[in-house]
Amino acid sequence: MNTLEKKVNYQILMRGAYSDYVLINRNTSYCPYVVCYGFNDEDYTWAQGHYYESLSAAKVDFYQRERDWLDGKIDYLTEDMDLGAE
Repeated sequence: MNTLEKKVNYQILMRGAYSDYVLINRNTSYCPYVVCYGFNDEDYTWAQGHYYESLSAAKVDFYQRERDWLDGKIDYLTEDMDLGAE
């Protein structure tokens, strides 16, 4: 499938607010929903993907990955801070 066909057939459903994750619908009969990491908007390719039969399963994975990414950033930013815990 060329880039133009991908842009016509693939639907971007969600983009990560904090991360590089994108949830797409490939509109295929087998595992149409993909949680993509490293999604390229120019040619509709991605570095890694997790494939799902159902939208609900894909959304759960997407939100968990988004949360985990954000948790990792918060841990990194606060690890050297004195938050007053005694």
